[in-house]
Amino acid sequence: MRKTKEILRLALSEGMSQRQIALSTGASKSTIQDVLAKAKAIGMDWGQLKDLREADIVGRLLPSRLSATKPEPGWAYVQQEMMKKGTTLLLLWLDSKQENPEAIAWSR
Repeated sequence: MRKTKEILRLALSEGMSQRQIALSTGASKSTIQDVLAKAKAIGMDWGQLKDLREADIVGRLLPSRLSATKPEPGWAYVQQEMMKKGTTLLLLWLDSKQENPEAIAWSR
């Protein structure tokens, strides 16, 4: 369960220290620092956040890192090349990254 909204409420509304928030929520100090830094970076205060749902707050603080705009390889080409002796997915991925550095990451 996320505690993002509670972390922000305790810090921004109640003025609690990060240590007190960690004790109250059970979240790590690094998590609290990260949440507060991201809220500060986008300029959000408690007045803007108090009426939002947890999911909305998380969506604003942690926008999705996965992007549908990253080009994917031609899967038909990959299948064809995989039939050749000595070809691996890693080699094909390395070739595609050289041609297009913005292509999807290996983990995808």
